[in-house]
Amino acid sequence: MFKTKRSLWGSVFVITLLSLAAIYQFAFGGQYLDYGMTEEGQFILKEGIGQGMPIANTDVRGEEEELSRLGAHMNTFNAGIWVLIFAVSLFAATFITLRNDRLMGGDPKRRRYQWLMWIGSALTLSFFIVYWARYIKLINESIQNVLF
Repeated sequence: MFKTKRSLWGSVFVITLLSLAAIYQFAFGGQYLDYGMTEEGQFILKEGIGQGMPIANTDVRGEEEELSRLGAHMNTFNAGIWVLIFAVSLFAATFITLRNDRLMGGDPKRRRYQWLMWIGSALTLSFFIVYWARYIKLINESIQNVLF
């Protein structure tokens, strides 16, 4: 079906990127973490799919500085998810291209490229785990500052 490595890689990359971006956009509205307020000033934490529920006995009116800091942390975290979608698309395209025996069967550097791909993927995953843990800690601290 694909005559060159480049056409296979490009097709898989575009299809994966568009699929993951569409899922993230439609399921989460492009934001995994978000917050809001009710008319009574109750804090609403929106995480994942769903609209979120107000947190009882909270009044966050007058906490604009802390809410803006929380919003900045959440926006940075959500941008990191877009970067992760891009990285997963790169991994999927590279993995499928390297596993294609018809296009890569005789390439003497195939094994080396596979090792480089796995090392790069492991480093990227490690970076994202550290990034995720850091921002979850910052977001939790910001929520505590807003509520208490």
